[in-house]
Amino acid sequence: MTLSSNSIRAVFFDLGETLFQPLDNWVTSGNIAKFAGTIQVPVSSDEIITQYRKLREEVTLDFAKRSFYLHKDFVNEAMRRLLAHYGLKDVDEAIENFSYSQRDAVIEYLKPQSDCVEVLELLREREFKLSIVSNIDDDWLDPLIETWKLDSYVDFILSSETAQSCKPDTSIFMQASHAVGIAPHQIVFVGDSFVNDVEGAYSVGMHPVWLNQHDALPTTELSVPQIKTLSALLELL
Repeated sequence: MTLSSNSIRAVFFDLGETLFQPLDNWVTSGNIAKFAGTIQVPVSSDEIITQYRKLREEVTLDFAKRSFYLHKDFVNEAMRRLLAHYGLKDVDEAIENFSYSQRDAVIEYLKPQSDCVEVLELLREREFKLSIVSNIDDDWLDPLIETWKLDSYVDFILSSETAQSCKPDTSIFMQASHAVGIAPHQIVFVGDSFVNDVEGAYSVGMHPVWLNQHDALPTTELSVPQIKTLSALLELL
């Protein structure tokens, strides 16, 4: 499946696990293990990590129903449910510290995909307007922009905190569309989340492209182009 380049004037991207690689599991696991030791959870670090991942999936489904939330609140809620699971209370300070540790890990260890810069440069040469639209807090995003000079490759960057809207809510997509002055039907949106990126972009009339690197199954019957690398996007445009 290809997209008509004659009608497409802009390409928007998700950030985490799209333009950027996933955060290595050992980073998150290490933070959780350290957290468990700090508050003396009476189980092994392996068990608490497994339980955290399970509860994080539950929080993801619950938060998807909200039009806006801070990513920090998402992380805190996952940890709060974890502690409640083990009957622990009055640990707000420990939860806050874990959230900061996760933010610092993202800033220190998150890296662009190997073909990220090349693809962005080639798309700019073809005169597409480029934008990053991400569910992320500003104090997580701003250091990444500075470190990797993201603003030198794209025309516009919008965080969910600035937009006061989280994908798949329609507002964040429309704000980005208005910012670059291009109608949704002339925009391709590339992302790794079928719910947040694919369904969200489709709902406002954009053309979703699913970066499906792990052969995930779609959550609906919506049929969209799929790619495994950012470079493969160039063949669709």
